[in-house]
Amino acid sequence: MASYPPWEAVGNQIRKWTENPREPNCKIARITLTLDTLPPKPSDWDVDSEPNHLDPEHYKWLENVGIATDVDKKSGKSVYRGTIVMKTEGALTSWTGMTGPGVIFINKIERARESKDPYMSEITHAVYTQDFNLAELKHIWVTDVKNEDTARFINTHVYAAGLEARYPRNAIISWNPANPQYNALLGTALGKMVG
Repeated sequence: MASYPPWEAVGNQIRKWTENPREPNCKIARITLTLDTLPPKPSDWDVDSEPNHLDPEHYKWLENVGIATDVDKKSGKSVYRGTIVMKTEGALTSWTGMTGPGVIFINKIERARESKDPYMSEITHAVYTQDFNLAELKHIWVTDVKNEDTARFINTHVYAAGLEARYPRNAIISWNPANPQYNALLGTALGKMVG
């Protein structure tokens, strides 16, 4: 079985912490951030969130994992929300994506490495829990990877290894948490954000 140092060991530890926050030396703090409490003050941020239909490609992805899609029967509106969170003061920090029952599609995120703004994991949590129960979250898609560490892992160990993957990709690759590649992806800089 393939091994992916240093990412796999880091990801394995993150997975253990997310599965059991009482795990010794857990470094993952409970997230309390909401879209109404973005620092340093909520007025420094623009948040636009409204019901929105998914792109046709997203519907295909949902069908592949057996998630029913469509419209809320009571309101007649889409059960999915398009959300943009953007800081309007100081260095650019932004989150753009879609959420729905059990799913997050992260289309674009930007945050300077040295920023004091909330981590993308905190913003993602705030966006999702604005409308949905975190316990029901099952799938996260990151549609455009620009992080150098994560891109290096994908190019070196996913595409290069030919594990059902060729660049550019038109299909989804999914991993089960017991898979070494899953843990390695979780150990990349972008993986830590969704962990």
